[in-house]
Amino acid sequence: MVFRRLYVIIYTELLGALAELNNKGIKVPGEVLLAGFDDIAEAKPANPSLSTVCQPIKQLGEIAAEVLLAQIYSEQVPDIIKPDMD
Repeated sequence: MVFRRLYVIIYTELLGALAELNNKGIKVPGEVLLAGFDDIAEAKPANPSLSTVCQPIKQLGEIAAEVLLAQIYSEQVPDIIKPDMD
């Protein structure tokens, strides 16, 4: 095997990768580590359970809209904006 870790952005693809690795007899997490973004309900029953990064989607959308409006009105926008992750 060439890789040991697989990071997938689209969660349905993560579930597909898990199924294919299981079909090929590759142990997850024993031989390959899987991680994804944007936890979805369909992943809850996955076996084995999957590591995910949950993002504050609503807050990120609000920040994006604020930045866009600031740029449209030629206002200063910080280089880095950190969402509240609590």
